[in-house]
Amino acid sequence: MRSELRHSAVLVAGTVVTAGLTLAYQILAGRTLGRIEYAQFGAAIAFMNLGCMAVGPINGTVTKFVAGYAGRGEVGKIRGLYDVLSRQVGRFGLVILVIGLIGVKPLASVLQLDSVWPLLAAYAVIGLTLYANVVRGVLRGVQYFGHYSLNLVLESAWRLGVGALLFLLFHDAGVGVVAYVAALGLALPVARFHLIPVWRGHEPEKVDAAAIRRFAVPMFVLAACVAGFENLDYLFIKHYFTDGESGAYYAATTLSRGMGVFAAPFNVLLLPLIGSMVEQSGRIVRTLFRVCAYFLLLVAAPVVVFGLWPKFVIGGLYGDAFTAGAEVLPRLTIARLLGYLGVMICLFFASIDRFGFLRVYIPGLAGQVAALVFWHDSMLTVATVIMVVQAVMVTTLLALVARSFHQR
Repeated sequence: MRSELRHSAVLVAGTVVTAGLTLAYQILAGRTLGRIEYAQFGAAIAFMNLGCMAVGPINGTVTKFVAGYAGRGEVGKIRGLYDVLSRQVGRFGLVILVIGLIGVKPLASVLQLDSVWPLLAAYAVIGLTLYANVVRGVLRGVQYFGHYSLNLVLESAWRLGVGALLFLLFHDAGVGVVAYVAALGLALPVARFHLIPVWRGHEPEKVDAAAIRRFAVPMFVLAACVAGFENLDYLFIKHYFTDGESGAYYAATTLSRGMGVFAAPFNVLLLPLIGSMVEQSGRIVRTLFRVCAYFLLLVAAPVVVFGLWPKFVIGGLYGDAFTAGAEVLPRLTIARLLGYLGVMICLFFASIDRFGFLRVYIPGLAGQVAALVFWHDSMLTVATVIMVVQAVMVTTLLALVARSFHQR
């Protein structure tokens, strides 16, 4: 129990510090660049987040299998899995580079970007994140949570430091994204160094690739849907609205995502927690509801503050030029809150190897895209659409929980 509490404390501390430094960098970028350039910066970051979140399951998949190998003392398989995935990630990274070079100009045109450089930097971050997920997945799997959390903190701290230095020299959106590339480039060698003791003296052994694919494929589908829910609304805004409006909307989006710092520790702990109670159907449902309740208690204060004083919050953090985003901040906050609850329910099902929820989640994302195509006359309309879609999603997922476990 003491070990579990220590690990939980380390993860929570690392998540909070990382999120705080990341938010500080976003606010620095907004205050330095101004609304127009910040809109350009935000478009590249939204696209980058879309790609990074879509490849995120590599981390969880590596963690799951490495933890099993470590528990059985199969250290050679840990190294074998790392070697195999590192080669595959390298090849896939080259594919991303080629796609990026071919598609960067059309994409920049769709997003109304003045330059392709922010998108090229975003492609570089996605490619580096592929490898980062492998390295950090091993650290999580062998329970090197201190090294894992430290690496995330170092990345966010270096991003803030490098970004602040670059902003002293250049007031450019592309430079703001380059700081992400530099921070990852500095953090990855440190993470790789921490892997040396893991398999020292062991030769790589063959792993069961089929078993890995069976778990990874539905998790990739889930991640792609979550990435779409969290980022496509801003890409719509950037395409249909002026840079001034887009910059204000992105400021509100960044603040509403701040609640993710409270959701992240629960998401990390939910899979193993529920997985250990598979045979106790009544208990796992109660556990899910308790986890959701804890999350709601933690986010109650920011939800109230963002709902009652949005103009004061945005103006105080970003400056008066961004206060147009105050109109959408309350609805975006509710939408993100519902979105995080939906992810928790999905992880609940994934932890017991039941992926039927994807039959709800995939059409839900398609429905949100279709709704945004038809209803985007104002920023408030866009925020309302994603809030309503997320409310429908959470309601449907809760109904699926009730039906699934009532039948059992």
